Amino acid sequence: RESDLTPLPDTELETRLGKDRYRIVRSIEELDRTVRTGRIGVEALPEFFTLLVLFFVGELALSNLFYREDQQDHASQIRPKAAA
Repeated sequence: RESDLTPLPDTELETRLGKDRYRIVRSIEELDRTVRTGRIGVEALPEFFTLLVLFFVGELALSNLFYREDQQDHASQIRPKAAA
């Protein structure tokens, strides 16, 4: 069986391997690209940096929100003492 190199129809490939479990390549360049993507994977660094920036922006917004409340409370406590 391994030495039988006759092409299989697409329906038989789906039956044997399952739908979307294989990729048909027509040229050496496609084969190289497919193998390289499978070995290395897809680059996730841009998405990671985007999430990191969103995290820091959210943290900055929350810290400013709490800092303003804290600063206003502190200012209201100091002013009556200075007036007396």
